[in-house]
Amino acid sequence: SDNNTIYCNEISTSLDTLFLGGIVIRKSKNNVIHNNEIGKFQIGFEFENSDNNRIYNNTIGFAETPTIAAIIGGKGIFIRNGQDNIIHNNTISKYSGGLDLQNSGGNRIYENTFTGCRGVALYMNGAYSYPGGNRVFRNTFYGNGWALMSTKTQNRNRIEDNEIYQNEKGIIVSSDSNIVINNKTYDNHDIIASGIEVNGRWNVIANNQTFRNNYGIKVEYRSSNRILNNVVYENECGIFIGSKQNLVQANEIRDNRENSGLVIVNSYNHILDNQITNNQRCGIEIRGGRENLIENNLIDRTNSTGHGEWSSRGGVFMINTFENKLIKNKIQNTIASFGVYMNISSGNYFFKNQIVNNAFDGILLYENCHSNDIIQNQILSNGSMIGIEAGINIINSNYNIMRGNKVWYNCAGIIERTSHDNAFINNSVHFNFCIGTGIHIYGSNSLFAGNSVQGDAGPAFHCELGAAPVIRQNYITGNAGGGVLSESGSNPTITKNNFSDNPAFGVSNADPNVTMTANDNWWGDPAGPGANQTVQGNVTVQQWAAKPFDLVVSAGADTIYLPAGSRDSLVVSVQNWSNFDDLVEVSVSDSLGWLTGLQPFTLQLADSVGADSTLQLNTASSPAGTVNKLVAIAHSRLAQDQRDSSVVWIHLYETIIDTIIVQPDSVQLAPGDSLQFFATAYDRFNYPIPMRFSWSATGGTIDSSGLYHAGSEEGWFEVVATDSSGEKQGKAAVQIKTITSVQTPPPEAVSLPDQYALYQNYPNPFNPETTIKFQLPRDEKISLRIFDILGNQVRVLVDEHKKAGYYAVVWDSKDDAGNEVASGIYFYRLKTKEYVNTLKLVLIR
Repeated sequence: SDNNTIYCNEISTSLDTLFLGGIVIRKSKNNVIHNNEIGKFQIGFEFENSDNNRIYNNTIGFAETPTIAAIIGGKGIFIRNGQDNIIHNNTISKYSGGLDLQNSGGNRIYENTFTGCRGVALYMNGAYSYPGGNRVFRNTFYGNGWALMSTKTQNRNRIEDNEIYQNEKGIIVSSDSNIVINNKTYDNHDIIASGIEVNGRWNVIANNQTFRNNYGIKVEYRSSNRILNNVVYENECGIFIGSKQNLVQANEIRDNRENSGLVIVNSYNHILDNQITNNQRCGIEIRGGRENLIENNLIDRTNSTGHGEWSSRGGVFMINTFENKLIKNKIQNTIASFGVYMNISSGNYFFKNQIVNNAFDGILLYENCHSNDIIQNQILSNGSMIGIEAGINIINSNYNIMRGNKVWYNCAGIIERTSHDNAFINNSVHFNFCIGTGIHIYGSNSLFAGNSVQGDAGPAFHCELGAAPVIRQNYITGNAGGGVLSESGSNPTITKNNFSDNPAFGVSNADPNVTMTANDNWWGDPAGPGANQTVQGNVTVQQWAAKPFDLVVSAGADTIYLPAGSRDSLVVSVQNWSNFDDLVEVSVSDSLGWLTGLQPFTLQLADSVGADSTLQLNTASSPAGTVNKLVAIAHSRLAQDQRDSSVVWIHLYETIIDTIIVQPDSVQLAPGDSLQFFATAYDRFNYPIPMRFSWSATGGTIDSSGLYHAGSEEGWFEVVATDSSGEKQGKAAVQIKTITSVQTPPPEAVSLPDQYALYQNYPNPFNPETTIKFQLPRDEKISLRIFDILGNQVRVLVDEHKKAGYYAVVWDSKDDAGNEVASGIYFYRLKTKEYVNTLKLVLIR
């Protein structure tokens, strides 16, 4: 019947029996139930097909230990197929479930207290036709299993102004189109607990406070949620995004104490206008993400002392990422870490970011980072006097473009190591203070054109270890350590540069076995090199400019290789050393018609980094093997006699997988540990080829995403990524065991090495252990030693006769006496009779 009032009753039972209810209402409406005490039933209140009831001021549950019936499927209030009920100011405790809404909508649930429920305190489950969903507001949830959950078909709920604390999990939204707003969720303590977990679509999560949970906010599985204006702090991890097309905007993400502020895994999202400060590992961490937009965020004071494989990686850390955009962010003040750290990442775009006052490099491209654009960023005051950090540091990464950046007041300006075909164009590299250099090039052959390099403590350019860069059209002045210094087999091309007021020298060749040429440069005097700018060592100068160069134009590298049928872009950059505010007209000739919308254009120069324009290339009409010649011609509208040109040859080739890189390539795990592996396929020009891989492994199991779980057996094992054809593979070595001495890596299906090699340690930076790998082509006596920054020997790792082969050694950050060494920069040196090499490592405690 309808319109009943049930109040001020004490309803209990001595039976511990299933299926008993305290108050049961079926097919009834407009009832008022208040001020009752219900206890010891499996279900306190049960409503079925009942609408418009008002339930308030009731106590439902157990003062002492609940019955077995209440634990096994017990519910404080159970509503099935009900709508428009009002449930407020009740206390529900110690049931398996608190309030269970099944196929029910339009209910208002407010000012209730849920405590001690072992399952889900408030569970919204099943489909319903009501258009508005349920409204859950101003409730208190504490000491429960899961505080609040809506399942896949329970949509359009509004969850507002609730306080949720000391549960195993907080809010779990697995449905669509919900609003979760103004809640406070904290101290939820399950090992994978989230303050708010979202597994549905089109939800709005706004203005919540979530703190001291494992994850502050976690978004997985489904897409298109909006995470807005939340305060997320003191969690293990701030916000975790594992699904696509989410908007994360205007959140305060701070003081998260073990992991990163924001983690994005295998997804693409918009991350805008957030304040991400004082987080422990990284500000933003992107693993396997693609096409994320990271714009206008403040990323400040990353501590980088968290645990795990990717600790100490800085303000923004990116691994195995493609085509992301980082625009107008402020990345600053990282402690013992980097501004931006990229690894195995290609096609990313960095534009107008401020990267300031980070302890290590401003931007680090570390191994297999190809075809990234780093444009018009301010990279200032990164690195320290005792280190060799740089504003931009590129290691074993190719085809990147660095254009129009201000790289000022860093330890070193730019460092490039074992890389090729990068283009450094129209950058301003000023006042970098370490003795090392302005631009330091190790074993690389990239293009440096149109750069202003001045006021650096070391040489403007320092070439080592067989470097062969093209150094042209640069303005090189006032560098205390000289203009261009070349040594150890290096042979740069030096032409059309302006040299002036470099007190040590203009060009110096310290290798007597190499003959360098330096023609067509301006030496600060119409008479050529001499007292003003000296040339030292084995350098040939047969001709020089009679006046300084003024207008210069560059269209990138002299030769470019592109996959046949690809769409790409050509950037034409212009600089005028005599007039930074010049107005320049540019035309580009294209014999095969690859450039779309080709017309002469005008560039207004500004500041000391010139100006540029991007032209679109479409090679769809031409087969592999085609060669096209493009010529860019520039002339000043303000000074008609100032003209320059640049020629680019573009070669098309057929895309074929050449290598597959698995990262990390070597790792130590304990039995039962888990680790995410990533793979990227490259062609012979190191362009990435998007594809899905098949994963296999020994010594444990691995899923289709590359997540590896180590087994209990100790030893060396493999993780293998195979391309879709089954013909190409990439491998990583996994050792399941604690390494304490020299170990031999797993047997490879290849012959013994044919040359010496010493590899960069991994991880680096590290704490407390790092692995150093090397290879020997023959049997012989070797030594591997650790030195501090002053050159003092710290540890002898190897000093004995070794057979030819591959080796890995672990340094446990202790000296020869067994004492732990301090945090800082160290060097490791491998020495044989015929080979010596030294590399840097960084210890952070």
